[in-house]
Amino acid sequence: MMAKVKHNNFLITALCSLFLYGNAYAYECEGKLYDEPSFLVEKHELSIYDKIYLVIICKHLPRGSYELSVLWENPGGKVIRTDTQTFFVDEPGDRRSSFWLKLMRKGPVERGFTNTDFDRDNYGKWRVISYLQDDRIITKSFSMK
Repeated sequence: MMAKVKHNNFLITALCSLFLYGNAYAYECEGKLYDEPSFLVEKHELSIYDKIYLVIICKHLPRGSYELSVLWENPGGKVIRTDTQTFFVDEPGDRRSSFWLKLMRKGPVERGFTNTDFDRDNYGKWRVISYLQDDRIITKSFSMK
C-alpha cells in the first residue's frame, strides 16, 4: 500500500510541475560570438568599434513554432538592445540563428566636448542572454575594449 501511495505522489508532482512550469523539454543550444560575418573565429574580447555577431545553434528541435529572444546587457546591467526571431520547424532538426549589435557613436558635438566616441558605460564586461520559448538557454559574456 505504501509503495502505491509514493508512486501516486510522484505522478501527481510530475504532472503539476509540467502544468505549472511549462514545457519540460530541455533545449540543446550553443551560442558563439564573432566580430565578422564569416563566423570563423569565436571572440570573447571585442573592440567597441566592432559589429558583434551572436550565432545560436539549437539541435534536435521538435516540430513546432518557436520564439528566440536575445538581450544585450552592458557592464552596468542595463539592457541596451533586444532582438526576437520567430520561426517554424517543419521537420525535427537543427536551427541556426544570428543576431548582431553595433554601438552608436556619440554625435559630433558631444564628441567635441568629451573627446571620446562612446560612453564610458559601454567599456567592460557585457552579457548577452538568450531565451527560447521563454526558457533561458544561453548566457555569454564578452569584454568590450
